[in-house]
Amino acid sequence: MLVHGDENVLHRAREALAALESSNPIEPSADGAECPVCFCELDDPVKLDCGHLYCRSYLRPSPQDPSFSVRKCMAEAQPGDSCGMGIGYSTIRSLLTSAEEDTLLRASFLSFVNEHPTELRYCPSPDCEMVYRPASNEGSSSFQCPSCLVDICPACNVAFHEGMSCEEHQDNLGDGLAALAKWREEHGVKQCPNCHADIEKDGGCNHMTCALCKAHIWWICMQTFGDEDSSGGVYNHLRKVHGGYM
Repeated sequence: MLVHGDENVLHRAREALAALESSNPIEPSADGAECPVCFCELDDPVKLDCGHLYCRSYLRPSPQDPSFSVRKCMAEAQPGDSCGMGIGYSTIRSLLTSAEEDTLLRASFLSFVNEHPTELRYCPSPDCEMVYRPASNEGSSSFQCPSCLVDICPACNVAFHEGMSCEEHQDNLGDGLAALAKWREEHGVKQCPNCHADIEKDGGCNHMTCALCKAHIWWICMQTFGDEDSSGGVYNHLRKVHGGYM
């Protein structure tokens, strides 16, 4: 199908196609219904495949965090139990312009990379956004970034240090690393145990979340916890290891 017009025309065409694919009317009935997010009267409602209605604005990715949107239906399916059906990409896509869709895909990809720091890494060249899988052991041969063409050591994620082991290369950088370590100590900066991003704490609770990889961290001992035990796991750890919540 060929569509002529601006972004708004394309947006409406996508809505129409999405509605036909899901056998939902383009303008769902919202009589007496409330949005599961804001609990208010529905504003420009969108009907999901599970039949629940949402305000359109709560299904669109946030301009401040394009990777964030409602991922699963939060509507109550039965007392005390939410629907939980996943919201498909086709539904989200029908709400976006092509530029917004590109922004969402880019943000989602970068978020995935940042949340898997041991499996995926960025090319060490400044401003290069190429991603690769690191080697599992030192001594692996270098490879060339297909984007910026720099030779990379996949074991320690720096420009390839020909003729030197990773340890010898780190020794050569000793003075700079010592200065960095001193600066971290003076400013109370610690590295995330998961992705090694520098974190500076400025008050608040000792239960922190790394802004880069989203790991849950207890600041005192730098123990990390996954999403599944971000609450219970942290506080169980405090009781068993630290003897309390302080």
